[in-house]
Parts: sequence; structure tokens; C-alpha cells
Amino acid sequence: MSKASNPATESVIGSSRPLPSNASTRRVVAAGLVVTLAPLVLLIANRDWFFTPEGFLDPWQYVGFFRLYEDLDYSPEEYKLARLPWILVGHAITRFMPTMSAAYVLHAIFLCALPLTFFGVTYVLLRRTSLSAVVALCLGFYTHMHGPGGWDYNNTPSGPLFLATLWILILPSSLRGGAVALTFAGVMAALTAHANLLMVNLFPAGLYIHLAASRAESGRWPSGRMVVRRFGWTLLGALLITVALGVINWSVGRDFVFFSGLVRKVMRFLTGSGEIVGRPLSDLGWVLTSRYLAPLVAVFVSGIVFFVRGRRGSADHRLVPRALTVQFLGSGILAIVWQALGQPVLDWGDNLVYALNLSAFLALAGLLSIGWPESLERRWALTTAATTVLMAICLVESVPALSRIAAWMTPTVILAGGVVFFAPLVMYLWRPSVATAWLFVIVFAIGNRLVADVPQSYAADDPCKVQPAVYRAIVEAASRLVSIDPLYNRVAIWFSQDERISPLPGCPVRLDWMGYSIRTMTSMNYLGKPPMPDVEEMPEQVIRAIQDTDTILAIVSDRSESLRKWERRLASLGLQYRELDRFRIPMMESGFDIHAWVVTSAP
Repeated sequence: MSKASNPATESVIGSSRPLPSNASTRRVVAAGLVVTLAPLVLLIANRDWFFTPEGFLDPWQYVGFFRLYEDLDYSPEEYKLARLPWILVGHAITRFMPTMSAAYVLHAIFLCALPLTFFGVTYVLLRRTSLSAVVALCLGFYTHMHGPGGWDYNNTPSGPLFLATLWILILPSSLRGGAVALTFAGVMAALTAHANLLMVNLFPAGLYIHLAASRAESGRWPSGRMVVRRFGWTLLGALLITVALGVINWSVGRDFVFFSGLVRKVMRFLTGSGEIVGRPLSDLGWVLTSRYLAPLVAVFVSGIVFFVRGRRGSADHRLVPRALTVQFLGSGILAIVWQALGQPVLDWGDNLVYALNLSAFLALAGLLSIGWPESLERRWALTTAATTVLMAICLVESVPALSRIAAWMTPTVILAGGVVFFAPLVMYLWRPSVATAWLFVIVFAIGNRLVADVPQSYAADDPCKVQPAVYRAIVEAASRLVSIDPLYNRVAIWFSQDERISPLPGCPVRLDWMGYSIRTMTSMNYLGKPPMPDVEEMPEQVIRAIQDTDTILAIVSDRSESLRKWERRLASLGLQYRELDRFRIPMMESGFDIHAWVVTSAP
């Protein structure tokens, strides 16, 4: 059979998007399976990176919702209830599993879902198995996409949900205007928005990619009437899933309009309440040291180079890659403008940085697709396996030279790191070949290690692998406090700002950061306004306020001296205490106690 008549090489338009044969379908499934599971190999060496750190407040409140969602006394008017899809998934898993098993399963689902959905999107758009696998692995191993803001934060599900939405939007049935597919896309889009409202900033990019894919599919842009019809079906899906979520929330006794708290918060933000203020771009201190911006800068500049230089080939062949590049350039320019106007869209931990990373990696796939070597496609299994090994080794192996380079880059990491990622990418764009493609993969793996915030948490030789124990201790401590105050309104928590606990020798953990996480998870009260005052510095009126009341003073400490300080301070005020309960929270070779006291007047 000649090449022209081989159905495996026929294309949707010209030669740009070959349709898969049965053999290539098996190849795509196998590659997708490897891409999906590959990031899990990092857990073999070290698991510290896989848990929300102590001191991250918002994600710990989601952990509270995972465990206490059906308890109507827990945070009944909290705006985070608007992230109901995330809360329901976490609650469903946490409800039937022990603490650590639930955490591993929940985090692993979305760790694997991110490269899987990205692979699906890029393969459907570009029909390149090894290319889609390579870029999906770059995304799956990219450290700044590993639980940004904490693994239990609502960023975690929003990326896979958005990519799943885009995946559905570019399937042939959606491109032809199929009602069922578009309605399902609306369902996924609504889940994305409910999980993380700021992800709607990527929706215009998703719409543009859908329209470009429609142009590649049919040879013409959809008419205005077709766009309106498609929007109607997606809107129907969004409304249906929103109603369903409201019914679920109402069925457990909470509000049907589960996003009302977030609406109020957004209105305060839009009316200029000043709750959220971004750092100015003129402050080069934070700009130059922002590790997470280095790859974004490299892809952004490479996208400009792509347009300035141009590529040989038909316009149809370049349509989808160009669309993937344009959507990121537009998103990047918008982000720069917003930051210049005082909004924190480029600040570390902001949800829009997470969204920009998704946009940037889509653009990266588009850039690499121009001239991607056919030999890498034929050797897709070797290419995928080698990329996985490179990404993993650069994170788990401790290479002193890389540590020294990373330290040298720190003062101007956005420039030095940007050059690291930009140089091989622009070389590839100038001369696409097997050599420049592998050069990019190798340098990306090294660069990922250089710009990582806490590379030691991935290292196999890290002597302080304590984060799972810290996670377990915070959850257990919060559960103990709930057992003595099931209404969440009696306990007043105190801990020392300078106390450290060592789960392993030489591995100190800040107890105050754990204390803040415990309090956030329970939504109980602090005894004093943070930063927590020491016993001698606690205002007398604060202590008097808990005298002869139902308030329970919860002292979180592993120091007997802290208890003696409290005894002396209460005695000096003519007060005494009665211990209601005491709990020991173990942490590997150490731990801490929770003392529940009722403070009363001395006889």
C-alpha cells in the first residue's frame, strides 16, 4: 500500500494532523500510561515534597473541610466552600481512608492527572506521540507544579480540570459542534471555575485553541452563529453541574448557593477594598529572585523569536502551533499589565502563576512541534523512557556542582535561569534536529533542578525525611482538639513562637508553624493575636477574658518549662487551672503535648 493510501498517515487537513491507526493507538495509550505514572518514581527516593508543609494556612483549612465537611458547625460561612468540587473529592477520599493513605491517594490522583490531561491535549492537537510525552513529562516533573500553595490547596485540581476541559473541546465531536461533547465540556469548565475561579483567565485561551483546531479540522473558521450555538451548549453543561453541586451542598445542610461567600469576597476585591496588593515590577529584588518565572520568561521570549523568524511550510501546518504560542503570549502580556497595575498575578503562590505555567507549557509544545524529528517519533518508547530517567535523576541525585550553580544563580535567577531554558530552546527553533531536541530535554531536566525552591525535599540522600510525620501530627493534633471542642468555639490555642521539635536528630521543625496549621484546620481561636506572644508577654486582659468561662486553654508544647511559666503567670494573677485532658502527639523520635486547661479564680 502506498503512503498516500495508508489510512494511518491520512490527515485531517493536508499532512498536519495524521489520524492514528490501531497500532499507533496502542502506542499512544502506552505512552500516556508511562507519562501518567512517571512522576510517582520520585516518591521512591523521598516523599517530603508530596505533602503540604506546616505554616501554609489556606491548604490546611481545606484539609479541615475534607474531614469535617458534613459537620455543619465547621466554618459554615467560609468562602472556601465555593471550591466545592475540590472539597467533595477530598472528603470522599478522606472519609474512607486513614490519614496518610488518604493524603497519598488524593495527592497522587492529581499529580498523575496533570501530565495525563496535558498529554491528551497535545496529542489530539499535534498528533506527535513522543513530542506530547516529552512535554507532558517536563510538566509532570516541573517542581513548581507540585502542590503550588500546598498539595491540599485548590490549585491542585484546577490544572487537570482545565486541561480536561480543553481536551474535550478539541475532540472531533466538539469541533463539529456535537451537543453532548460541548455540554460535557461545559461541565468540566464549571468544575474548573468552581475549584479555582482565577482559572477563568485561561478560558479565552482555551476558546482560541478550540477555534484554531476547528479551522484545522474543517478548513474554515466557525461562523458567529456556530460559536454562539457552541457556547450555549457549554453554558448548559456549566449550569447543570452547578445546580448538582448546590443540591449536594444543600443535602448535607449547607447553603444551596455554595459560592455566595466567594461572590462577596470578589465584590470586596472589585470595589477596591485593598485586600490584595501585588508587588511593583519596579522592585527588582523580587523579580530577579523569582525562580518560578525563569521558564516562563524563556518560553515567552522564544515565542517572540518564533514569530520574528517564521518557519517554512504551509499556513495550515503552522496554524495549531501558532495558536498555542499566541495564547501564551497574550496571557503573558495580560499578566504583565495586571502586575504593573498593582495586582499580584506574578507573585509567588498566586493562582494566576499556576495558570500561566499551563499556558506556557502548551506554547512549549507548539514551539517544539515545528520540525520535531520523525526519528524521535519512531523511537517513542526510548524517547519517553529516557526523558523520564533524566527528569528523575536530576531531582533525586545530589550533584554538588548543580548545588553550587544554583547558589550562584540565586541573586539573579530569573535572568540566569531564563538563559538556561532559553538557549537550547532557541537553538532548536533555529535548527530543529535530534541533537537540539535532546539538548533541550537534557537542559530542561538540569534547569528544573536549578530553579527548584527546595530541591533537597526530592533528594535520595536527604537525612531529614520528616514531612510525612509532620503532616500526620498536624492532622492528629487537630482531631484531638475537635474531640474536646466539637463546636469549635471554646478552645483558645497557645504555642511558643521559638519552640522547635526534632522528629529526627538534627532535623528541627518549627512548632509555631505547626500550631498555625493546627488552628487553621480546626477554625478555632488563638489565645493571642499572632505572632503568638510568649507567656510573660501575653496581655493580662487576654488571660482575664478566659477566666471563669467555658473557654479551654490549649497549650501546644513539648517543654515542661512552658507549663511552669503558665503556672507562675496564672498564680501571679490570682488564678488557677484545672486540666481537662492531655494528649501526646508523636513525631517519629519526638513529639509534643496538648494540655487542655480551664482557668478559674483561685480560692
